[in-house]
Amino acid sequence: MVARAQLLSDHARKMRCSPTPSEERLWQRLKGSQLGVGFRRQHVLGSYIVDFAAPKARLVVEVDGAYHAERVGADAKRDARLAWAGWRIVRVASDEPVEVAVARIVAELEGWARPGCHGRLRPFRCRVRRAVRITRSAGGRRARCAKACGGA
Repeated sequence: MVARAQLLSDHARKMRCSPTPSEERLWQRLKGSQLGVGFRRQHVLGSYIVDFAAPKARLVVEVDGAYHAERVGADAKRDARLAWAGWRIVRVASDEPVEVAVARIVAELEGWARPGCHGRLRPFRCRVRRAVRITRSAGGRRARCAKACGGA
């Protein structure tokens, strides 16, 4: 297992050195916490390498080129596994204008992130729905989870 993780890490490093033109254009808008949350490029999540990941917001951004048209089933399986692990996925077409893609990412971030104490994001994983919730306090987390999970 360690060998596979090392192979994935090495492959991700190589992919960071040679991004596609659409990935490079999007990275110019995501890097340096310009959207209020830090993104990582070609990040390893489990047994997958995602194009961009914002770990604090549990958000994955995938740039889909012509290659992904042939992999609809594999992409759906990958998305389901990442969603089960608490990640949200935003898919962006490689020919989509950068401004439109960034607007979709910002909308996803605004719908999810709520400031906690001292303005920090405080994720909480619901054990029943395996979804990440954000609230201000521990008591609020439990109350919100109970409402979302039907009293569990």
